[in-house]
Amino acid sequence: MHKILTIGFDGMLAGAFAAPADLFATANFIARRASKKAGAKEPLFRLMTASIDGKPVICGNQQSVNVDFALSEVENVDVVIVPGLFVDSAEMLISMLSQLTPLGRFLHQMRDEGAIIAAPCTGVFILAETGMLDFQEATTTWWLSTEFRERYPNVVLDDIKLVADAEPLLTGAAGASYMDLSLHLISKLAGPNLARMTGAYLCLDGPRESQSAYAIPYHRQVRDLFIEKADHWIRQHSGENLTVSDLARHLGVSARTMARRFKSVSGMPPSDYIQRVRIDKAKYLLHNSTKSIGQVAGEVGYKDEDAFRRAFTKHVGQTPTSYRRKAKL
Repeated sequence: MHKILTIGFDGMLAGAFAAPADLFATANFIARRASKKAGAKEPLFRLMTASIDGKPVICGNQQSVNVDFALSEVENVDVVIVPGLFVDSAEMLISMLSQLTPLGRFLHQMRDEGAIIAAPCTGVFILAETGMLDFQEATTTWWLSTEFRERYPNVVLDDIKLVADAEPLLTGAAGASYMDLSLHLISKLAGPNLARMTGAYLCLDGPRESQSAYAIPYHRQVRDLFIEKADHWIRQHSGENLTVSDLARHLGVSARTMARRFKSVSGMPPSDYIQRVRIDKAKYLLHNSTKSIGQVAGEVGYKDEDAFRRAFTKHVGQTPTSYRRKAKL
C-alpha cells in the first residue's frame, strides 16, 4: 500500500487538493476490479490529508475543508502532494508564500525519509522556497515563469513541460496539471497500464507533455496600454507580412524603444511576440474551423506551410495536425 498525503492550507486551489484523491481512488477501484477479489485485498493507495495545525483550511474559492491530521502527526508516507495557491498576480503569490514557511521543515523531513514530493502549478513556488529544487529540473505555471526564474535562479526551469520528474521531486505546470501529475504518480507507483486505465475512466487525455498549447501570450500584458495597443494591431494584421518596423511605425516609436518596452513588459522581443500571437490565432483556427493546415498557415502570415508547421511545433510542442486532433476530442 502506498500512503498519499495531500497538504491543505488557506488559499489553496480546491481542485488541486481534492482531485488527486479522486484519481487515486479510481485507480484503487480499477485495480480491485481487475483482481476479481473485491474487498479481499487492501487498496493500492491510502489517501490522507493534513494541515499545519490539523485545523480546517479555507480554499481560494472560500470553501472550507477538513483534514485528517496536523503535520506533526504525520509519519511513514510515500507521497506528499503540495497543492497550488489560488492567485491572480505574482505579488499576491509572493505575499502568501511568507505564510507557509512552516511547510519547509516538514517537506525536507519527508524527502529525507524517502517520500516523493509532488507540487503542481503555484505549489512549485512553495517547493522552491525550501531550496530543494536548486539545481534540479522543474516546471511551473506558464504565466508566472518569468517571476519564477527571477526568484529561483538556481532551479533548472523548463516551463514547456507539463510534468518534470527530478525524483524524488515532481513538479507540474499550470492549473489542472495536478491531473497529469497524479497520473504520472500512479504510473510510477503502480505501472503505466493502471495510469492509462484511470485516465480512460475519467476521460482524461494523456499523457500530455507540453503546456505551450494552453499559454496565452498577452495574458499579463492586457493592462499595459502600450502592449495592448500593439497586440490589437498585430491581430488585425496577423495574416500580412508584418515586420517589427511596421509595428514600431504604428506605435509611433523607434524600433529600439519598442524593443526595450516589449522586453521589460512581456519578457520577449517584439519579433517573438508577433510570432506567438500568430501561433495563438492558429490554435484558435485549428480548434474552431475546418480550414486546411495550409489555409491556417496563410491566415496567420505564413506563405510556406512547412515553415508554419515547424514554428507551430516549436512553440506548442506538437504538430498542427496533432493539436487539431486532440482539440476536437
